[in-house]
Amino acid sequence: MVNKVFRFSKKFYKVIKVTESSATIVGGDNVHRKSEYRFSVVGPQSCTVAYRVGGEGKKIELHPGPDGVYVIPKGEITDDVTIGCR
Repeated sequence: MVNKVFRFSKKFYKVIKVTESSATIVGGDNVHRKSEYRFSVVGPQSCTVAYRVGGEGKKIELHPGPDGVYVIPKGEITDDVTIGCR
């Protein structure tokens, strides 16, 4: 009889937050590869929010939902992600 061991690795990616204004991006520092990522932006100034997956990825602009929360959809994050507020 052969015993099989299954190892499930939970792959997490870093979330890098960059702001060029006095606003602050509020959200976790890591995201699971199969999850959506939710965050908010607080501060006295409004800003344009965009994210980029990986170092060479295309910037994708985001808009907040009615509750003021931004969401990067499930399945979009396949590498470290940078969120920018400018």
